[in-house]
Amino acid sequence: MPTIQTVSGENRMMLGNDSNDRFARQPLFMQSTTWKKLRIGLRLCMADSGGNATSCSLHVGISHGNTSLFGDGGSAPSHWIGANYVGNFNTFSRQSSPVVGYGCSFVAGEEWLNGVLLTGNGGAGDLEPSTWVIGATDSNRTCLFLDILKADSGWILQYFRNTDTSAPDVSKATFDAQVIVPSPTITGHSLVPAQTWGTVNEATNGYFDHLNINWNHTSPQFKISDITVVKLA
Repeated sequence: MPTIQTVSGENRMMLGNDSNDRFARQPLFMQSTTWKKLRIGLRLCMADSGGNATSCSLHVGISHGNTSLFGDGGSAPSHWIGANYVGNFNTFSRQSSPVVGYGCSFVAGEEWLNGVLLTGNGGAGDLEPSTWVIGATDSNRTCLFLDILKADSGWILQYFRNTDTSAPDVSKATFDAQVIVPSPTITGHSLVPAQTWGTVNEATNGYFDHLNINWNHTSPQFKISDITVVKLA
C-alpha cells in the first residue's frame, strides 16, 4: 500500500494572493531519506481573469528545507527538483469554449542548486507533447499529478494532466481513488512520457524533504481544492 499524506482538504487554497505566492509543507514520510518514488497530486481550477496569463510560471516540486523556496523574494531555491509549467512563451492561453479555461503548452523539468538552474548534468527540458487544459470555473476542476523517481540513471519525472478542452469536473472521490494508483485513469487525462534529469546526489546537494509550489501571478489565481503527496515506493 502507498503511504498517503493529505496536505489540504476541501477548504480551498488560493495561489495568487500576492505576486509570488508559494506553499511549502513536509509530508511525514519525507522526514526519512528512504523514499524512492513519490507523487504530488493536485485537484484544481483557475479563476477567470478574462484574458491570457502572460510572463507566468507555476513551479510544482520538492525542495531541500523550507527556508529557500521558489517565491521567497523572487529568489531561486538552494536545491529543488520538479516541473515548471510556463505555457507557450510563458503564456497560459485563455479559451472561451467549450468551457472557459486556460491552456499550458510547455512544461520544463528543472533541477536547481544554490539558485542556479543546472545544465548538462541536470537542467530543464520539455515534458509536454500537447496542451494541459485547466478549467476556469468551480465546476471544471481537473487533476495534475507529478511523479518523481530516484533511479540509478538519475531523477525521472513524469506527469499526468487533462487535455480535454471541455475540462470535465473531477470529483474528490475520483481524485482520492486515482492519486494512489501507479497508472491513474481519469476521463480526459493522460500520462506524459517519463524523462530523466541529472544524477541523484542528495547527500552532497541536500535531501529533498518538502513539497514546494509557487505561482508568480496575482491574476488569474489557482484554486487548489486538494493536495495529496503519495509515497509510491
